[in-house]
This record gives sequence, C-alpha cells and structure tokens, in this order.
Amino acid sequence: MKACIQIATLLIAILAMSACTRAPPDEAPVENWQKYYSNTRWYFAPYQAVPSEWNAGKVEDNHGYNNYGIQAYLTTTSGTPMSYEEFEPSTGLKSYLGNGTLIGLPGVSRPIFDVNCWYTQNDPRKILLIGFIGGRGFKIEATHSGTNRPVVLQEALNIAQKAYQQLLDKRLKDKGASNQAPEDTARKLADPQH
Repeated sequence: MKACIQIATLLIAILAMSACTRAPPDEAPVENWQKYYSNTRWYFAPYQAVPSEWNAGKVEDNHGYNNYGIQAYLTTTSGTPMSYEEFEPSTGLKSYLGNGTLIGLPGVSRPIFDVNCWYTQNDPRKILLIGFIGGRGFKIEATHSGTNRPVVLQEALNIAQKAYQQLLDKRLKDKGASNQAPEDTARKLADPQH
C-alpha cells in the first residue's frame, strides 16, 4: 500500500512539472506558439546572446543598474532606444504565465512575433517582439513616435533576427559538443589545439 501511494505521488509530481514546462511546438502556426507561450510559466534569465556583437548600434550600460546580464539596453544607429531580455520555462515562485496575443509578422518564417498585451495597450507607442529558440524565449522592446512605427518595428525585427541567429548558432554548437564522446570533449577542453 505504501508503495502504491509513493508511485501515485510520483506520477502526480511528474504531471504537475510537465504541465509547467511544455515543449516548444514543432509546427509553425501562430496558434501553436500562442498556446506554448500562454500555458508556460516563464522567468527572466541571464541572456546568452551577445548584443554587442550585433552591429545594430550602441549597447548601453544598463542605465547604471547592475542586473547581472538580465537586460541589455541598445540605441540603434538611427537613435531608437530598445531593450533586450531572455526568459526560460520555470516552476519557481518568481515565474509568470506568458500574456498577450502573439501576432505573426509578414514575411517572417522564424518564431518571432509582435505582441498585443496590456502593456502595449496602455502605451500604444510601445512595440514588443517575442521570439523562441529551443525552450528559451527573448523579448525586444522599443518605443516609436506614433508616425514611425513601421520603421521602428523593422529595426526591432532586425535585432530580433540577429538574436535568434546567435542563439540558434549557440544551441547548435552546444548540441554538437554534447554529441561528442566524453573523452573527446575532455581532450578538447584539456588541449584546445588538439
């Protein structure tokens, strides 16, 4: 009887954890990404992309805040201020459900979306783009003047595509390293010229 209770408890725990960390969809329709985003609990994580390598403008000093690489501030070459953040699925206390409606962008085949949410509704000058790579997400926030929304949206999309590519390259590199035999990996770490 005690074993049955332990097995039942284990199954309930596994189901609860899998409900909080869903796998990203394989299919491209916005509806699948919307379900994934809305039904997953997220937390902001230190970013893995390197904004200073995007050649997209000037990377600021986080406006004087030491936030351990959680948020990067950029000023594009045209002078548009933007922020960049990454997030991951989490079951922790500081996690939140994805909110807002993801909107597909014309001509964009990667999972990068415009977002309509309370934030953009309260301040119509705000643009939020959210993208997904592997289980990780990223967010670009920009502000437009009202008349230049298409220009700022394109600038934000250019940055989002650079972030996506950099995260994809990192993911493929990490995956390639994990597919090597342990002795090969250890040898390369010990002697990088090998």
